[in-house]
Amino acid sequence: MSPLVSPSGWRRSYALPFLVLFALNLIGFFGFTLWRSIQERSMAARGLHLREVISAKREEIAAIRRQTDVVKADVQQTGEFYTDVVHPCIESRADILERLGVLAAQLGVQAPRVGASEEDVKGAPLKRMNITMPLTGTYQQLGSILQKVEQSPDFLIVDGLQIRERRQDAGSSGDLDIKLATYCRTDSGPSKSRKRS
Repeated sequence: MSPLVSPSGWRRSYALPFLVLFALNLIGFFGFTLWRSIQERSMAARGLHLREVISAKREEIAAIRRQTDVVKADVQQTGEFYTDVVHPCIESRADILERLGVLAAQLGVQAPRVGASEEDVKGAPLKRMNITMPLTGTYQQLGSILQKVEQSPDFLIVDGLQIRERRQDAGSSGDLDIKLATYCRTDSGPSKSRKRS
């Protein structure tokens, strides 16, 4: 048996200071070193959590900025649509119908009854104009007028087409019913002048 572990070893003069020093070391380890290690680990875990939170917040801010940019672009495009494309209703209806009539006459297409009706657009200072154009001409003329409508400086939407072949003795001609739509402003805000056809 070791002299320190034996009962007689505990009675020696250096045993008590050794035990006191050993106890102080244990107290120091548990009271300072271990506690500090636990605190450092806890702080490191909190720091990692905070970095993750900050990273998530940065991603949220970047997403909000992207959404803000989209909204700003939409507002700008809406403003441009109102000022550059859509004109006040006072001048739009008669002007557009006149230009469509001139276009049909230039291409040699008969347009006997061009009609239009208007309806309010909910939630916007706009009216939707529905235009019906029954046309008669050769297939080439009817194709040309469709092409010209698509290239028109007016904001025109082709809502529907119906073509009917004419009698056999009329040659390669037909009737074409075009349904068009456009929009005009009900307010009197500023508008830029547009090239007329």
